[in-house]
Amino acid sequence: MSINGIYIIIDCQDARWPINFYKWQTFIRSDRHINSVSFNDQTVDGLFVDYRTTCYQDLTATKTVSLPAETSVKPSFNALGRWMHGFVYIDFNNDGDFTDDGELVSYINEGNPDLATDIPIFTTPSTAGTYRMRIKTDWASLDPGGNTGADSTNIYSNNHIIKNGGAIIDLKLVVNSALTSINPTGDAQTGATYYNLNGQRKAEPQRGVNIIRYSDDTTKKVLVK
Repeated sequence: MSINGIYIIIDCQDARWPINFYKWQTFIRSDRHINSVSFNDQTVDGLFVDYRTTCYQDLTATKTVSLPAETSVKPSFNALGRWMHGFVYIDFNNDGDFTDDGELVSYINEGNPDLATDIPIFTTPSTAGTYRMRIKTDWASLDPGGNTGADSTNIYSNNHIIKNGGAIIDLKLVVNSALTSINPTGDAQTGATYYNLNGQRKAEPQRGVNIIRYSDDTTKKVLVK
């Protein structure tokens, strides 16, 4: 694009999945940061989203979460510092934002938050495919781009995500169909209940496809050989 003989490059990708601060913004405090995040038994670590890095991290090229379709998922944040809320978004229609109904899939946004334990269970999409997933630590804001505080132009304003030590991380979510996501297992697992595909409870896993419900209410389809 050229204006008055000056060439301007526009990065259209920047308009997708927006955030409410500059992507190169670094942390201004060191007492709050994210170390890792887990989804059931799958942990994404090595995030290094802390005072040494930028407050926004696009890790979709390097960090992938793979989960079965229509599966109950318990997110868990390993984070330094309390008095922050946690949020999980999925761009179900891949339209470049997380603002459509239902795309905020899990969050704790009130009371005395404990990021390690209090994030509610959510269900993965029913359609297999690749999605963008966003995790956010923030204070009292459902906005996927982050709390803009009392003054959106000032990162030091009251309750701004930057002032509060919040962070935004985008990951790649790969949702597998029920048949391709079955995991092999050979024995019973402690603290779990077992069901066949008709929903009938079984005392122990049967040969074939089983549904396992764990003690934290998450579920998984498994293949017993």
